[in-house]
Amino acid sequence: MLGRVLSAASGLLLGACSVFGVRSGTEEPRFTVVEQSGEVEIRDYAPRVAA
Repeated sequence: MLGRVLSAASGLLLGACSVFGVRSGTEEPRFTVVEQSGEVEIRDYAPRVAA
């Protein structure tokens, strides 16, 4: 029973982190901001391979 509760709690916590944009250790590719309007950015990324 305790295992199920802990599993559900950890799942909810991880889900909440992804909803609110908490990312730890995630690399983000380099970019340049081409244009910005308020909180919206137009970004230019260098070519890359995604696998």
